Amino acid sequence: MCLSFFNHHRFANFMAYFGLNLNIQHLGNNAFLLQTLFGAVILLANCVAPWALKYMNRRASQMLLMFLLAICLLAIILVPQEMQTLREVLATLGLGASSLANTLAFAHGNEVIPTVIRARAMGINATFANIAGALAPLMIIVSVYSPPLPWIIYGVFPFISGFAFLLLPETRNKPLFDTIQDEKNERKDSREPKQEGPSMEVTQF
Repeated sequence: MCLSFFNHHRFANFMAYFGLNLNIQHLGNNAFLLQTLFGAVILLANCVAPWALKYMNRRASQMLLMFLLAICLLAIILVPQEMQTLREVLATLGLGASSLANTLAFAHGNEVIPTVIRARAMGINATFANIAGALAPLMIIVSVYSPPLPWIIYGVFPFISGFAFLLLPETRNKPLFDTIQDEKNERKDSREPKQEGPSMEVTQF
């Protein structure tokens, strides 16, 4: 179940991420300026990520970022074309939230997935991300029926994905799972203090 929720998150995040990048011409008059802003906010998100991993909870931070991404995407629908500056600000903020959430998801995914299936699970995650990247440009086709419809689709997926994080365990400053049984035991004994064995590795951030 944890794997399916992480796949859903990667799918939703990449759908919105590519949706923003592929619709630059609809977000502002100056595509070059918007590309520069996108690059700057992605760089800033990568710089903020180590701090966020060290001081913030995995689950809560990703929930807030996915909700922020969804709000920015859905708010673009309500902003008229004449207010290009506001549309660019919303798009840039949404892309920054998407980039930061993606970086945190990589760390959370490695921590919550047991070692014995981690490589296979991350491969499945990457497959779902690629599927989202392939579907994102196809969403532009539905704008023939309703111009706001692609943005609604881009925004609804991150919103649903944010709630899915409630079902994932919090892994900050906790030992990594080596086996599936370790994860089951963690769920059963989540309220009891757990001693660290000599072979158990604790996350650094």
